[in-house]
Amino acid sequence: ARLEGKVILEELLAAFPDAKVILTEREPDRWYDSFETLQQTTDSFRKFRFIPRAYRFLRFVDRLLDQVFDGRQRDRRHSIDVFNRHNQQVRDSVPPDRLLVFRVQQGWEPLCKFLGREVPAGVPFPHLNEGRETLARLARERLLQPFARQVLVAAAVIVAVGLAWWWFR
Repeated sequence: ARLEGKVILEELLAAFPDAKVILTEREPDRWYDSFETLQQTTDSFRKFRFIPRAYRFLRFVDRLLDQVFDGRQRDRRHSIDVFNRHNQQVRDSVPPDRLLVFRVQQGWEPLCKFLGREVPAGVPFPHLNEGRETLARLARERLLQPFARQVLVAAAVIVAVGLAWWWFR
C-alpha cells in the first residue's frame, strides 16, 4: 500500500539506482516490546504539548503512526503483522545484490563487507538497546531543554525590565 504523500520503496530504488539497502531484522515480539517502550515514552511527553516543538513532534508521530498502521489500533498482533509485511516488501522489492538483511548480533563484518569498508579496528559494534531511559533523555534534550532556555531568557528580561523600571521611576 502506498502511504499518502510518501515516496514508496520502488520509487526510492529507481531514484537511487546505486544505493544499497540494509534491512535490520529483529525477532517480531522483541521488536513490538521495544516499539511499545518507544510509544509509552512518547506518550509521557504529551503533557508538554503546549511547547511548540513538542507539539510539532507529537503531531508528526501521530500522523506517521496513522499512516504506517492504517489508522488502526496498534495492538501486538496488528503491529507485528505490519512489521512482517514491511520486511517482506523490502525483501521482495530490493534486488539481492543491493540488499543486506542484517541482525545487529552479526556485528561489523557483514555490514562492512556489504558497504565495501574495513571493519573499524578496536571499535566495538554498538548493539545495546538502552530503551526507555535513552529515549526519555533524548526527548528532554531535544524537546524540553530548548523551551526551558527560552523561559529562562524571558524571565531574565522581565526581571531586568522590572528592575530598570523600579530604578528609574
